[in-house]
Amino acid sequence: MREYVSEPLIDVFDPRHNARQIAKELTLLEDHLRHPPQHCPDCVRKHILKAEAYADEAISLDTDGRLSRDFDDAGAQLRQLSRRYGSVNKHSVESRRDMAQQARAIRKKMGKLGFASQPTKPKARRVTSLDPRRPP
Repeated sequence: MREYVSEPLIDVFDPRHNARQIAKELTLLEDHLRHPPQHCPDCVRKHILKAEAYADEAISLDTDGRLSRDFDDAGAQLRQLSRRYGSVNKHSVESRRDMAQQARAIRKKMGKLGFASQPTKPKARRVTSLDPRRPP
């Protein structure tokens, strides 16, 4: 008998989930900007756009308006970062490091908001299948 861990559902309607997703995207963005061998313009643009999209979506999910200001600010800062990335010398290590610091500041704020959105501990359940390919 195998034991599988079933993950609890994520509340995708909780704007803090979006904060967590923004923090994840910005973590990856920082790596692309900070480490020259990992610099990939397509990836940089992708991570900025995804983080901005999560910020924009979170505003509509925040039905009581408690976090809308935080997400509005994050979206504006990400649009500024996007414009800056499009206009600077992408080969300048110094300019990329500076942008990584800007992303880090946004990530730290979003990380604090999003960390509380983690679902509760997953529960283990026993299944009768011995075939690991068969879903529980």
